[in-house]
Parts: sequence; structure tokens; C-alpha cells
Amino acid sequence: MPYDFLHPRSNHGTHEYRRFLTTGRIPMPPDKEPRKTVIGVENEYGIHWPSFFRLMGIERQNQYAQDTPAYQATLLFTNYLKYALERPAPFVSDKFEFPWMSPNISVWHVNGSRIYPDLSHPEYATPETGDPRNAALYIKAGEYLFEIVLRGLNQRISGSSREEIVHAIRQKYFENTSGPPEHEGPDPISIFKDSCDTMGHSYGVHENYLCDRNKLLLPYMAGWDNIRINLIPFLATRQIFSGSGGFWNFGEKPHWRYILSQRAMALKKIVNMSMMESKPCVSLRDEPLASHEKYFRIQVCSGDALMSEFATYLSLGTTSIVLSMIEDGWLDEYLIFAWNRGPKYRKQAELFAEDIKTIGCFKDISRLFLSDPHITIPMCIGGEPRNLTVCEIQYEFLKRAEEYFLTFRNPHAWEKEILKNWRFVLNLISQNDPERGRYIEWVVKYDMLKQTGIRRYGVDPDAIERHGLTHPSLWNQKVRRKNGKEETLGSILTAASIQYANIDKKKSVYWKLARAGKIKRLFTETEIKQAIRYPPWTRALLREYARMELRKRGYRANVFQWEYIEGLCAANNSLIAKFTAHEPFGDETLESEILRCDAWLNEFFPIDTSSDALHS
Repeated sequence: MPYDFLHPRSNHGTHEYRRFLTTGRIPMPPDKEPRKTVIGVENEYGIHWPSFFRLMGIERQNQYAQDTPAYQATLLFTNYLKYALERPAPFVSDKFEFPWMSPNISVWHVNGSRIYPDLSHPEYATPETGDPRNAALYIKAGEYLFEIVLRGLNQRISGSSREEIVHAIRQKYFENTSGPPEHEGPDPISIFKDSCDTMGHSYGVHENYLCDRNKLLLPYMAGWDNIRINLIPFLATRQIFSGSGGFWNFGEKPHWRYILSQRAMALKKIVNMSMMESKPCVSLRDEPLASHEKYFRIQVCSGDALMSEFATYLSLGTTSIVLSMIEDGWLDEYLIFAWNRGPKYRKQAELFAEDIKTIGCFKDISRLFLSDPHITIPMCIGGEPRNLTVCEIQYEFLKRAEEYFLTFRNPHAWEKEILKNWRFVLNLISQNDPERGRYIEWVVKYDMLKQTGIRRYGVDPDAIERHGLTHPSLWNQKVRRKNGKEETLGSILTAASIQYANIDKKKSVYWKLARAGKIKRLFTETEIKQAIRYPPWTRALLREYARMELRKRGYRANVFQWEYIEGLCAANNSLIAKFTAHEPFGDETLESEILRCDAWLNEFFPIDTSSDALHS
């Protein structure tokens, strides 16, 4: 019988039976079709232009103001990127003029991605992808693309006079600003794929997952409570394999600590609409960028920017599986924080108190796991209170996922692979296996920093094992660099931690370790270069097909967005022709959508078949 596991005495326990009685949801037999998946990631990059203040003679600094090096470097970079990608021979930098700068520029690349300045950070949004491996591939393709364009921009900057750049920027933004004369030329711009800087500014990685609206958010408030209770414990404990690592200043003694996740330390809310000020774990914005009646987009904002391909792939894949379980009612408060117990409709004060505890849990795991991997979190499993370690919580989620695919629906091939790698990585962490550094970014970064202190600056390895890298006796120790300058070990290690995430392969510590075989890679150079040039088999392909066809017919899109394209009709220039694509998947519907797009193009943008046009 396919529903035997609903019996209260089954091997699966009483929880499924209780859920069946209270919700009336009957799980489908295990031959149910695999769930369609759409994943996209927005990555904000850190950008650094050290010579800007010297060039402009500016002393004040505000993270989001126009007079910051990050803001001006972001505008230069994104405008140059648009210039370079539109050239017949790409990345030719000799004719680019600096005054040609717009703060509202948005670049749609041929692979279906979108690139734009987000205040003081350049942002890369991947195209829609159908699985976590493809999502990780297009994230890496964006990193490669940024490196190629940045190399061209820095060549242009190095060949420019200081006066040319200063005049261009002042003319655009600072007409009344004057600075002292300087003789040296501008430094190059650097871009880093991390989540915070040494000033404490945080910038995000937004993971987007498309879910079934009717399953997830009916009724609406109960749906959000469902996400809050079931998803957040997974995201809080996911740090142990998805954290990028780094240093954080706590303003206490010791001031600095090595942490698992940079973004976890910056979180302020659990769910919220304001991304910049509230720093939520999950965004409340209801923008599915698809059919509003059918789909809902979950935007997870608690993750780190990762250089590691494997860690990115595993992080996205496990989160997608957990969301699938929530959507199908499989978790249903089975594994929740102990302080989340109670009625679904709680008072605002109670929700606020729960959020404070949950944010504290994120930060405690990030701050304490390195020194105490056996810290426990009060949880409820199937209604029974228990104290579990972070690894045990992740094992419980994995166990539920395996049962879900065993009894509810068939998994995709990539879901089977994720389950295998999920268990493999948790085993490495729980057994403290030395091999875990190849797969987990915060581990390989910490090992690199330890070796930097030991090999390059003669730090006693026993002292590091006893006290840790951030103990004041080590952190404030004066060491001499190769150039003869004396600095504290802490400032050197902080710089090395940031340099790990430099996208320049010649300067990046990550790429040095990857070339040495110390980091697990998933993609070949050929795969990444193809991902730069071609969209995936999703709605991204449809968008690029429509744009390419418009260009071939001698037209262009006046408005180009994720789910629709607008252009001026050929017969009537005042008539706006709009093509809307509400289905983002890459299944058989994509072929019918391309045929529908062809009909739209032929109706509003026909090919001019006159002899004069053909001759020209």
C-alpha cells in the first residue's frame, strides 16, 4: 500500500499521521513527477579604488554617498563594461571616454544575466537556471566576466593622466570640488567577491528560488509563518558548509574573532522588505518575476559570497531541497527552534522576541563553532524538546530529505547528487577530517591564514592551537613584511583574508590554492567560457532569442526585463508592442514560448523584404 507510512505505528513515527489528521494533506505515492526548479543568484561585489580620495581631495566618507571610491569605481566599471560588451571586438579600451557615465545603467549580457550598479557595489544577477550546478556555473561565469572587463578598464586607467580622470568625475558629479595637485597617477581598481569589508560595511548575496504560491502561501500569513519556522533553522546551521569565513570586530576583548559567515554577523531581521537597512535573512518582497497567480519567489539573503564552486553548489542545492519539503508540507514544524513553539498566529511582541533569539543563534554559530563545534541549540523534533549540536541538526534535515524522496516523490538526478554530497560533507565536518578544507571555504581560508602566520612570519603553531589566531598576544604582535615595514599580524591576516576573494587570478589567494589542487573544483575552463557566451535552457534563452531577432530585423527593445520585452511597433511608432513570458522553466513549454515569440515578432516587427532593403 502506498500510504502505509501514514499509520501511527509505522517506521516513520507519528508525525506524518498527525500532519495528515490536522491538515488533510495526503502525500502522493513515490512515482510522483520531480518538481520543477528555478534558481537565480544576485551577487554584490566589493570594489576598491584607493587613489580616489587623493585624486579628488575629498576627506569625508559615507558608504552610500557619491563621493566614495566604491561608488565612483562602480560607475566607472559598469559603464566601461557596457562599452566593452557592445564593441564588435570586445574589451578594446583605447577609445573609452570617462565622461560617458550613467548611474542608472543596466547591462543585459548575452548569457541572460543582468549587471548593474547597486549604490556602491557592482551587482551581477545570473540568468534563470534549472538546477544548483548550473546556478553555480553561471555565478562563476560572472566572476570571470568581471575579471576580463576589469583588466581592460585598469589598462585604460593606467594609460590615462590624473587630470583626465579628475576632470571627468568632477564634471559629472563634483563641479564645486577642488583638491590639491598630485603628481602620481591613479591606482588600479580592485574587485572582491566577499560579503563585508574592514569598515564593517556588508553587502549581500541574494539566492532566489521559485516556489508554488498555492502550496507555500495559503493562507498568506500562515504561509510566512511556515517559512519562518521551518526554513530558518536550516539556514542558521547551513553556515557550517556554506560560510566563507573571515574576521569580525566585536568591540570587546578580544576585539577580533574568526567567524564562519560574514553575512550572519550583519543580519538584523528574520523577514523584512528593506534589504539595505534591515539586513533580513529572508526578503518579504512579493516579486515572482513570473506568473503572480502561480509562483512565489523566496529570496534568501543570509548567505555569503563564495569563491568555492563546490560550496556554492551544495549551499544552493540543499536549500532548494528544504524549500521543496516545506512547499509539500513535509517538514510541517517537525524540526524547529524550541522558542518557536506555540500557536501559528502569535502576537507581534512574541514574534519580535523569537527573532532576537534566532538572530542570536545565527551569530553564535558563526562566532563559536570554530572553537566549540559541539555547541548545542535547543530544538523540537516532532514536538519533543532536545538539545542538538549544529551537525546533528543538519543530519536531521538530511534524514528528512532522504525520507521525503523515499516516500513522497522521485528526486531529480541533481537532487540525488546533492543528498550524497550533503552527507559526505557533514561526515567530514563531524569527524574533523583534514580533507574538509577542499570542500568548505571557511576551513581552507582559516588553514591558509594559519600557514601565513607560521611560514611567513614565524608564529609558533602551538600558540595558534592553544589560543587561536585572534588572541591579543598573536593578533597585536609586530612582524616585519618583505618591504621592511612593520605591521601587526592582525592587519596582515585581515588583508590576506580579503585578498583571498580577489577576482584577479594573479592576485587571488583562492586561485593560488585552486591551482595547487587544495580546493575542489566543479567546472572546466571550457564550461565557464561557454557559460559567459550562451544562456541556459530556460527563459533566459527566450529573452536572448527575442533580442537577437529584433536586432537582426533592425529594431531594438525599448524596455528589457526578466519577464517581458517592449518595443515600438514597426508600422506605428507610437504603438508599444509587449511580449510577456510568465513561465521561466526550460521544459517543453520553452519551445512553444519561442514559437509564440516568433509570431509576436512577425506581427509587430516584420522583416523588410523589399529589394532596396535586401540590397542594403
